[in-house]
Amino acid sequence: MPERPGMFSAATEKRPFPWKRLWLIVSAVIVVVVVIGAIVLVQKKGPQYREGRTIHAGVLRQGEPGFPDYLPYLRIVNAGGMVSENLLGGQQAVVAGTLINQGNRLVEVVEIRASLYDAQDRLVQQFVKTPIQPDFPLQPMEMRKFSLWVEPFPPQWLTGRIEVELHGYRVRR
Repeated sequence: MPERPGMFSAATEKRPFPWKRLWLIVSAVIVVVVVIGAIVLVQKKGPQYREGRTIHAGVLRQGEPGFPDYLPYLRIVNAGGMVSENLLGGQQAVVAGTLINQGNRLVEVVEIRASLYDAQDRLVQQFVKTPIQPDFPLQPMEMRKFSLWVEPFPPQWLTGRIEVELHGYRVRR
């Protein structure tokens, strides 16, 4: 005869393994992994990058026909450079200013060329960056601040000057 449980002990109940719960958890994990994988794949199919700037089709640059047409309506004001510290403790040059669209067209892309000169007025470094991109275009009659970072920091520039100019732009027709 089987032994009866004691007065203060509960009978042990054998429950079946929760297969439904296990399959629900496994399928939820698979769905999450598939969604994360899809997001990563979509993010990789972005615009091409080269030399620190995004390459966009249809950008008018100096010397190309049509470049001077909308140029009087685009201005860079209060442009200047400074030295700051990056997150790793190293120095970086920062070029900042304000871009103004005084025309009546939407400007989708703006490329800015910055030239860093040393104390003897020799060119130390020149770079082109794209602060205005099609995802967030410059509206007509809009002002927008921009900042461009230069790493590695050119130490010869510490006592020099900076020139900032429009290198290219694309307007929506």
